[in-house]
This record gives sequence, structure tokens and C-alpha cells, in this order.
Amino acid sequence: MGAGRPSLYTPELAEEICTALAASEGGLERLCVERDDFPHRDTVWHWKATKPEFSEMITRAKERQAEHLVYGGLKILQDCEYTESYGSAAVNRAKGEADYRLKMVTKTAPRTMGDRVAVDHGKQPDNPLTASPAQQAIYDALPADLVKQIEKALDEKMMGGEGE
Repeated sequence: MGAGRPSLYTPELAEEICTALAASEGGLERLCVERDDFPHRDTVWHWKATKPEFSEMITRAKERQAEHLVYGGLKILQDCEYTESYGSAAVNRAKGEADYRLKMVTKTAPRTMGDRVAVDHGKQPDNPLTASPAQQAIYDALPADLVKQIEKALDEKMMGGEGE
């Protein structure tokens, strides 16, 4: 048994943290500061780094949080009214709040709501390029040594080499 304090981690606490994160407008650090019943932020970050199931739960919570932020931003814009007493200042403030939420969404859930466009070159192990059935039939009919030469030439060309 290792030395040190026992872990505070429980599946129930992990679920409570993720539920709170999904409904919040801030991040994990803010939640850990505001909630006395949550562990210190460093503890939560450690769990995220060492417990894959908790890391996945945090990712899903952030995706739900992003939807919450989008809906909140839309509501701010819909509820905004130009009034004589505040004039365009109220409109500008609402626009600023909605813009901030939009930026938070792209940072909170970049995989599903980010600005980045993924380009697939077939080198990602979880997302290889696939050939059509006709292309695959031609590829399968080629001799193995020729296939290796073609792959080598393509790799060199993609890496900026001159080839042989």
C-alpha cells in the first residue's frame, strides 16, 4: 500500500463534479473555489490526468456545458431590448456577453463546437483514409513489393523528399 492520504475520489463525487460543470458558466477551477464540498483544483486535475474514466466524463460534461453556454447566449440576445434609459449600451453589452460565450464554447468543446477544421491525411490511427471498393481491388491485385515501393515514394513525397 502506497504512502500518503487516501484518495477522495469516488464515482459519486466525479458525477457530482461533472454535473456541476455541465450546468456552470465557468471552469473546473472556478467550481473548486466556489464549492466547499469539492476538492482542490489540483486534486481534480490529477484525477483527470490519471483516471481515464474521469477524463472522459469531464469531456462529456464540457460538451454539455458548451450547449448550455450557447443557449444562454441566445437567450441574452433574445431578451435584449433597446431602451431610452440605456440606449445602445444595453445592446452592446448583450452582444459582448454573447460573443464571450461563443468564444468560451469554442474553447470548452473544441472537438464538437470549435473553429478548427480537421484535415485527414490518412495518417491518424483512429481515422485512416479508405479506398473505394474499385481502388481496393486494384491495390490488392498489385504485387506486395510494388505496393511497398509506391508507399515509400508517397511517404517521401509527402515529407518533402525528392524520392529515388
